[in-house]
Amino acid sequence: MPNFTPHGQAIRFGLAAVKNVGGNAIESTVAARKKLGRNFRSLFEFCEEVDLRLLNKRVLESLIKSGAMDSIGRRAQLMQALDKAIDRAQKNPRDAESGQHGLFGVFADEPARTTTMLFPILRIGMSTRAWPPRKRF
Repeated sequence: MPNFTPHGQAIRFGLAAVKNVGGNAIESTVAARKKLGRNFRSLFEFCEEVDLRLLNKRVLESLIKSGAMDSIGRRAQLMQALDKAIDRAQKNPRDAESGQHGLFGVFADEPARTTTMLFPILRIGMSTRAWPPRKRF
């Protein structure tokens, strides 16, 4: 697939053209989205569903800066929440393997998932300013 494709009056920009994003990262993202059957709703959900061995922090930063994740939040907000999202996504499988559950997860048939959380209200949501246009591009 070429990196740029005309689509009516717009131009589609392929993820392969984004710096630091390779084919394996794209395949992991597409597979996770197909598994969900819908678009990602949050950065936290994205990080939990993709293979973070293929999408490291540098790849995620490039996707955010290129605008590939604009549908789930503002770029400045996503960059601020990135470390926390990666940490949570790496911690959840480790906790499940070791048999650790949250206080309320002990009584549930299925472990509770926190992917519906769009952005924590704590220090990230309201205090993060949008990037100026010059920094966005």
